[in-house]
Amino acid sequence: MKQPCKKTSSSVRIKKVESAIARHTVVETKVIALEKINLLKENRLRVKEDAKTINRYAEVWAQYLEDKQKDRASPCPFGALHVFLEKGRYYLTDGWLRYRAAQKAGVTKIACVVHPDKMTAIRAGMESNRLHGLPLNAKDKTYCIRKAVPALQDLSNRMIADIIGCSSSLVDKTVKQYQLRTGGQLTTGKDGKKRSTSKKNRKQSGWKRFWRRCMKRTPGLSFLGTWVGGCLVKFFGKKKRRKRRKSA
Repeated sequence: MKQPCKKTSSSVRIKKVESAIARHTVVETKVIALEKINLLKENRLRVKEDAKTINRYAEVWAQYLEDKQKDRASPCPFGALHVFLEKGRYYLTDGWLRYRAAQKAGVTKIACVVHPDKMTAIRAGMESNRLHGLPLNAKDKTYCIRKAVPALQDLSNRMIADIIGCSSSLVDKTVKQYQLRTGGQLTTGKDGKKRSTSKKNRKQSGWKRFWRRCMKRTPGLSFLGTWVGGCLVKFFGKKKRRKRRKSA
């Protein structure tokens, strides 16, 4: 007797994939001067910066600096920024609002999590946006998907949706709209298995396979199918129109 498989939640599956990725990446935390951190628009994970949030964060930074001067024991109000090292330079991916606020309040140094490459830094930035800080709006989510899919080609659309914090249907829609994936790529799903993105390699349901075989053997069935389909559409369409007229 085969034992029934245990259902695992999406959070457990995400943790498994995260632990697998963490084994191959080395991350360290450093205190870096603001002048050494480079800001490129292509690495930003939001459409635009929110001025109100920057001003609010700047007030919190200013209060923290006052407490520090008066020797009051208070922890840092914000988490570390996410940067990646490339050709001896630090590039910011997550924490643009905190960076602008710190700059405005007069902070000279800030704690940063240094990632070895751009891909891991972008992923970590998206996860931090999902867990804390200013929530992403609809435009920001679409913008993040357009950044994430090319950078995380190995992950499936559902995994990317869990990382960003949006629905998988939005990821599918954005991928189709902007043609972010090509057929034949292998992606890792929530269960850890690799699947192909091409529709040819996917298994079709039984009735579809049966219908295709019948159409190949008897070409007249295709004409018959379209004719029957057209008749059904006309019949049900007339019924709906009658109901609308009666209700009116």
